[in-house]
Amino acid sequence: MVLNRKKLPLFDLASRELIFGKPDRIYTYDDFEPYQRWMSKLCINLKYVYLGADMGLGKTATALKAASIWLKKGKCRRVMIIAPLNVANHTWPDEIAKWDFARDLTYTVVTGNEEQRIWALNRPSQLVIINRENVV
Repeated sequence: MVLNRKKLPLFDLASRELIFGKPDRIYTYDDFEPYQRWMSKLCINLKYVYLGADMGLGKTATALKAASIWLKKGKCRRVMIIAPLNVANHTWPDEIAKWDFARDLTYTVVTGNEEQRIWALNRPSQLVIINRENVV
């Protein structure tokens, strides 16, 4: 059986790894580039911040690092991530799986039809990943 990754809703790391396996490599904070360390410190320490960088420069990992620290320090109970549909469905779960500081975070991807989104929103999770079309 071939699974169509684009149509398969994934809701947590365990589900993802059961179907696709673990990533080839798990990265650590030591793998961050100096600018990623700088961006993560900005996110952690400033009340409001906008990260603007080209695609592939580590914004997702940076935001994950900041979110993991906020959650561990008790600064928040849940983090909502609003992203384009493909990024919400694939990029965020992929990044959570490959960074050691994010692998213990629980997450829910809130996409799909209304019934799937309501079910996902009612799951206990630290990260709620939703596509921007579903945010009023």
